[in-house]
Amino acid sequence: MIEESLHAIQQRMADAMARVGRVDTALLVAVTKNHPVSAVEEVARLGVTHVGENRVQEAKEKQLTYKGPQLTWHLIGHLQVNKVRQAVPMFDLIHSVDSRKLLDEIEKVATKHDKIQDVLLQVNVAREASKTGMTVEEFPEIRDYAKTLPHVRVRGLMCMAPFFDDPQEARPIFRVANALFEDMKRYFEEGQIQYLSMGMTHDFEVALEEGANIVRVGTAKVGGQSTMTQRPTAMKVVVIEPKVFEDSENITHQLRDMRPVLINFENTDPHEAARIVDFVSGATYALDGKLEKVGKDIFMCVPVNISIDYNDNESNTTEQNEYSWENK
Repeated sequence: MIEESLHAIQQRMADAMARVGRVDTALLVAVTKNHPVSAVEEVARLGVTHVGENRVQEAKEKQLTYKGPQLTWHLIGHLQVNKVRQAVPMFDLIHSVDSRKLLDEIEKVATKHDKIQDVLLQVNVAREASKTGMTVEEFPEIRDYAKTLPHVRVRGLMCMAPFFDDPQEARPIFRVANALFEDMKRYFEEGQIQYLSMGMTHDFEVALEEGANIVRVGTAKVGGQSTMTQRPTAMKVVVIEPKVFEDSENITHQLRDMRPVLINFENTDPHEAARIVDFVSGATYALDGKLEKVGKDIFMCVPVNISIDYNDNESNTTEQNEYSWENK
């Protein structure tokens, strides 16, 4: 099953590139966040030796116990300045560099380790408030500053598109990112700028059609196992009625704890609701989950590897304002 899933992803990548006449190669980074080290070892056994992690601490725990072929480790999540000290010795390529402050800290730590740290500059082309990354306007200044740092080597650009029900809607965003990528080659030594990292589980085919040569696909799709070894016959769906934008943090907290969330916006200010949906859609996508509109002003957030169906006794609720749903 895992091998079949991997081959299916690789075939979809090849088909996407063939559709636009590409004859170069693209790199598949298996995103192993929220999965045990055994999932890393399994995809490595199948020949995928580039793995992506979102959190420094989780990656550190896996690196200490991993047994298998040599891997190339990618940090694809937001990197906080106070985590750079740990991240630089651990990661071969950091995708998410988005400020002078972060560049300065990477330079300082890399100097101490006598290492030249490869990085990508993350550009928030879509200007999403829920995502990190420099703006297109900030990009030239940060790009030029990065050139001055002897222990930082810029290798390309990273872009994340918003979550769209139709991945084709991400195409204009990927097209802008590709234009920035091609243009930045003029400012660095020949051959230094090589990687355009864009496209994830939901939209990697469109990204490949628009020039990506690194795609980041969750192990849920590549074939990784859920960390849940046993599934209950029924589970609770948390119902949240957000009032302000800050309530979106509670929603993402529930998702990280593998709980489906039903979001009721009936009594939410429309402007706040739009901001919350934008933030939660990005967070859900980053966690390899799914966000669906299931009714007027009602959305369902489903964590990775969990499917739900309505229970016949759906009208019964608990005192905690949760509905009983079936986990299949």
